[in-house]
Amino acid sequence: MRTNGRRTGVVHYLGRVVAFLVLSLVLAELVLRFVLPASSVPSWYQDGTWRIFHFDPSQAGQTGMTTYGRYCVKEGVWHINNAGWNSAFDYSKRTGSSRLRVAILGDSSIEGLATDYRKHIDVDLFGDLGGQAEVYSFGMAGWYLAQYIPLATYVLDNYQPDVYFVCVGTGDIAQSLRDRGSSTPNGYQIEPKGGSFVVVPPQEIYVKSIKRELASKSALVRYLLYNAQVALPGERVVGQSDAAPAGAEESAASSAAAADPELRAAADFMVARLSSDHPNAKIVFVGDTSDRSVYDGTPEAKPVDSALLVRSAAVRHANCSFLDLGPWFARDWALHHQRFQAADGGHWNAHANQVVASAMKQYLLDTHLASLTP
Repeated sequence: MRTNGRRTGVVHYLGRVVAFLVLSLVLAELVLRFVLPASSVPSWYQDGTWRIFHFDPSQAGQTGMTTYGRYCVKEGVWHINNAGWNSAFDYSKRTGSSRLRVAILGDSSIEGLATDYRKHIDVDLFGDLGGQAEVYSFGMAGWYLAQYIPLATYVLDNYQPDVYFVCVGTGDIAQSLRDRGSSTPNGYQIEPKGGSFVVVPPQEIYVKSIKRELASKSALVRYLLYNAQVALPGERVVGQSDAAPAGAEESAASSAAAADPELRAAADFMVARLSSDHPNAKIVFVGDTSDRSVYDGTPEAKPVDSALLVRSAAVRHANCSFLDLGPWFARDWALHHQRFQAADGGHWNAHANQVVASAMKQYLLDTHLASLTP
């Protein structure tokens, strides 16, 4: 009798533990959905034709919220358009329209998960130009200069822009080299061959795992993945950014990169390739600068390492030019003393997006690529 009573007690105890755990999980799901909303991230997709990453086009019209850190600080609301990009605008084929069409290419700052999609650079530039130009944006976290070679071709074949703004950030040249960057089987890179370089396509097409697909349905798992940065078993941590905040050490790194002959040759190759692939378009390389140098009031804050190399290469091609964001950020900081980072510290915020859009607008007006008419 005692044995049966002891077993019954154990069963009841285990039942209470299971019930407690279930209730705790339900409570956690509710809290992380409605009180401290866990970050939601749209599903990535890599098509088999272009092998270009974007978001799943089947999500068109869907929105979600990106939050940052353990306390779920709101960063921005994302919106997936008809073509699988985080944008307020839907994209369409060109049908003979003479209106200026602009394409913005870049990494996570252009992807824009850290800011509300209604306050992205494309929206600001569209408004700054009085709606007289179409502005399409193509960005994905972790991208670098080599990725923009096939991406620009994809954009050309689908949307035929007149102007490309290609955003260049820290490490974009080194990351492009297969033997020096963080090589991935799903990304484009370049490698030396015959005294020059060749573009190496992805070796595999990304397929979202069933485990991650199921995990995305749970607010608790999303919180662990994106807010607490805890990896799923057997998978790497998926952060909201592959970009690191700019720091004071960039000055020395930039000088070293500019003096590296392989990096210089790689930059020359990629700029020349973009130029030759798009002879009828204007390609404007947009050089980021160190936030720290702007805040410190460093005179003539220089572009980051890769942007310096790209600037030197761009002057050799008639359809290429360089837009330095340093003076724009420095001027705005002197006037407003309003910082440019989103909540995570590593991306442009909505104010920075306005500054970048203003710089792009002024470039288009100064070069007579765009005009403001009543």
